[in-house]
Amino acid sequence: MILFSHSDSAIQVELAALREMYGLTAAEARLAVQLLLGKSVPAAAGAMGVSVNTAKTLLRRSFERTGTSRQTDFVAQITRGPLGSVRWD
Repeated sequence: MILFSHSDSAIQVELAALREMYGLTAAEARLAVQLLLGKSVPAAAGAMGVSVNTAKTLLRRSFERTGTSRQTDFVAQITRGPLGSVRWD
């Protein structure tokens, strides 16, 4: 189960579940979490300590693994999928 909240400190994410369900690597799952928090790709890259180009590559690979082609579709698939239980505090 993935729980999201407006506060970064309140998020609980099972990275292993993201990896297993969608076949993501650890880095791809970490990027997914950043995007689920509403961050842009450049902001997510900064939070992860990687270059924007690396983040874009991770996102493209995530698209391939999930059968999506846009960031909004990728995020929606996760939030609406079996792992995405969204709770706003």
